[in-house]
Amino acid sequence: MRPSLIAYCVLLGATFLVNAQTTPINIDGVSEPPELTGEPKKLTQPTPADKELLDIVGHLTDQSETRKSLPALNKFIEQNPDYSDAYYLRATAEACILNSQDWASISGDVEAAMSHSGAQIYNRTDYYSLLGKIALTKAEYRQAILDLEKAMLRDLSSSQGIFNIEGVAPEKTSKFCIWNLTDLDTLISKFPTDYRAWLFRGVYYIFFTTFEED
Repeated sequence: MRPSLIAYCVLLGATFLVNAQTTPINIDGVSEPPELTGEPKKLTQPTPADKELLDIVGHLTDQSETRKSLPALNKFIEQNPDYSDAYYLRATAEACILNSQDWASISGDVEAAMSHSGAQIYNRTDYYSLLGKIALTKAEYRQAILDLEKAMLRDLSSSQGIFNIEGVAPEKTSKFCIWNLTDLDTLISKFPTDYRAWLFRGVYYIFFTTFEED
């Protein structure tokens, strides 16, 4: 399962288990991180639709289970047409697990995710990363650079997240939804004077310094 699907299970599922604190917690000499300062935060309880989608996500584990689960996901989208995350889940199920090359359908789902409300987990970084990989596969290299730039600009503090990396070392080959060195080398070879292509590869390498500085 790709990282974004795992994140969906963890982050949405956590709302079932965690209760909001009822009183502030202050410890002398300890500074609270910004997200924990102020009055106690209230959790938004998951809706029935959230729980239903989480159950579907739990079955998007391999190609066999994903194919069996797609009808349920399709039905969910029909019944919840404004639920943004569901469209993106279907796009990633098709592209990342089933290795579908129906780019028009997959791109359509990503665009639908961007135009509807209800997004809880996914965002424009996820959307444009996938659209960029599709553009690269279709040899639309300029569009791939534009999409990666949009993915990165959403949050420069976590820019490495645009690549959906799973491993601990740079790779020349990978699953479709994971960007690799070959992808980035291709962009540099096509646009050697475009600083963005070089920047992307540099940011890609930065991710792996967490595991080995070399």
